[in-house]
This record gives sequence, structure tokens and C-alpha cells, in this order.
Amino acid sequence: MNCHSYLCNNLKGTKIGDVMGDLWLRGQEECVEHYASVFVRESWGKLAPLLTDEDEGLQEAVQLGGAAK
Repeated sequence: MNCHSYLCNNLKGTKIGDVMGDLWLRGQEECVEHYASVFVRESWGKLAPLLTDEDEGLQEAVQLGGAAK
């Protein structure tokens, strides 16, 4: 993802960017957006169920000041 992001940010308006074309650069930007959303979904998506009020284990941990039994 870092390589795609670097290409998007640094090749626009350069001779290499002109040779590769706008369509190619847009494709790189789409890759960055796709992998960023996959990362957020896989990393932070697992956290959302833990933050609901229905989770009794989490409520107990919060009441104990974060200390785990």
C-alpha cells in the first residue's frame, strides 16, 4: 500500500506520471483506497462489538477500572 500511495502522491505532474497516464495513476489511487478500507475493516472492525452496552464482560471490566479478573 505504501508503494501505491507514494506513486500517487509523487508522480502527478511529473514526466513519468505523464508517460504512465492519468488512467494508471487513478488505478493506483483506487488500490490505495481499497487496501486502506480493508485494513480499517480488519483491524478496527473487530473492536466495534466490544464497545456495545450488551457485552457484560466489558461492562464488568469498566466497573473494575479496567482490571481483568
